[in-house]
Amino acid sequence: SINRVHVDGTKRIAIYSESGSNNIKITNSTISNNQTREAVAIDSTYNSEISNTQFLNNREGAINVYQNCGELKGQVCPVVRSTPSNGNKIIGNTFINNGVTGVQIASRQGRNHALGWCDSLNGLPGKFTDTSINNVVKDNTIRCNQGTGLVLMDGPNEVRNNTIVATDNCVPLEISTGGFPKSKSHLLDGLIVEDNDISSTRPPRLRNVSDKVIFNQ
Repeated sequence: SINRVHVDGTKRIAIYSESGSNNIKITNSTISNNQTREAVAIDSTYNSEISNTQFLNNREGAINVYQNCGELKGQVCPVVRSTPSNGNKIIGNTFINNGVTGVQIASRQGRNHALGWCDSLNGLPGKFTDTSINNVVKDNTIRCNQGTGLVLMDGPNEVRNNTIVATDNCVPLEISTGGFPKSKSHLLDGLIVEDNDISSTRPPRLRNVSDKVIFNQ
């Protein structure tokens, strides 16, 4: 567990939960002023929790939840990610001006990869299907003035009772298939987004949303 920790001004990812990790808890902490990539990476990590934590001014985003495609190239590779990021809870946190986004679920959805890069694509070039399901995003407060407050690109997931205040150029919420076209709309099936309080100058961004998605503000 990580409890009552303040991480400030890191040059890379502040906290990285790696392949196969589970039952991780990040609570009652503050993560601020991260400069490159997201502040917290939940990569191939399941049944974990981030709660009662503040994310402040992290330029490239606060939390990304995803299953890495299993990189075959790179400094520490190959690292095959056999576990999707399922069953995680993001509850009761505060996100203020985190640049790209506050929270992204299935943040690698539809990412295009080159020849020889991804184990899940058998090394072939193409777009990767991220899997991040049965996660709960609940009772959070997200404030932003740029980027997107909350991005959802997989289902089923449950997103309830969040407060999103998006000013200036910030899009409060995106529900989409990421880099995939409409033919992949089934990836969002079972996504529930309801009872959220959204105040924004720009509307939510909805793209390739299936009729099996529940979206009520």
